[in-house]
Amino acid sequence: MEFIQLAISFKVPIVLITPTWRSSLDWALKNGYTEGQLNDANTKCLKFLRDLVAETGVQAVVGCKVGPRYDGYKIDSIMSPDEAEAYHSKHISVFKAAGADFILA
Repeated sequence: MEFIQLAISFKVPIVLITPTWRSSLDWALKNGYTEGQLNDANTKCLKFLRDLVAETGVQAVVGCKVGPRYDGYKIDSIMSPDEAEAYHSKHISVFKAAGADFILA
């Protein structure tokens, strides 16, 4: 909220990004969540930021972060570009349907 207030006081736009870099299907399933619950959580993250923008009137673009499928700190598994597209496209589709301005990977 402090950054939003700074943007308002300096009359500059702000970039807001959901904290969703670990919210992919594999990680959700490992933690006992269903795909539907994951999609709901990701949608709620974006809605939360959109609501902040609406409440404060700050000029903003709101994006969603897509993280790695595997442990990003261990390079022991790598997907091909086609595998990555197939895996992450569902995640990105949820963010798009929820109204994300952009996706960050």
